[in-house]
Amino acid sequence: MANARTTLIVSGLAAAAAAGYYAFVKKDELFTKKTTDDVTEEESEDEANPHQLVVDSWEVVKAIDNYEEVAGELLFKRIFEINPEAAAIFKFTDGYETTDEALYAQEAFKKHATAVVSSVTAAVGLLESGDLTTLVTVLKEFGAKHLAAGLQLEKAHYDLVGQALLDTLAAALAAKFTPKVKQAWTAVYGVITENMMAGAAEFSS
Repeated sequence: MANARTTLIVSGLAAAAAAGYYAFVKKDELFTKKTTDDVTEEESEDEANPHQLVVDSWEVVKAIDNYEEVAGELLFKRIFEINPEAAAIFKFTDGYETTDEALYAQEAFKKHATAVVSSVTAAVGLLESGDLTTLVTVLKEFGAKHLAAGLQLEKAHYDLVGQALLDTLAAALAAKFTPKVKQAWTAVYGVITENMMAGAAEFSS
């Protein structure tokens, strides 16, 4: 099960700044759900823990028709907009310019992009269930597998994809991508980065 879930968090997803607080490991903050009856949406967001903000905002993304393809295309287009040289990491870009729409229409791209987005869905599911042990194990294994495959990802690579992820969420969520939601995703992604890099380091030692 861990291997299946791994096809997730980052085949390209790897990067937003940890922003100072690592929400995953703060169980008391992350996994204590609070009652939000009889409060406004703004008050509800103020009361929600980071875990719940991530889960709820991803549900909005999942409500988009064909969300895996839509979000996957947005994500990779943004990665290549920020740094076109990142295209060299991915085999599906061979023979294409990053501005070529045919790149995003090919089956190889769609397969990769939808796998990345579906893996985010799996990760959010683990977060929602509170299964931190499995999640951390999966993240470390995934970091090790990237290194074993010859991908020596550095912090800059994680930061690139993380920024693209935040931008994709901003585009998909529009007004619902509030500062608190951004902060929650940034913290969660910081933990993803931290554990994937730790897994790669353990593999190489």
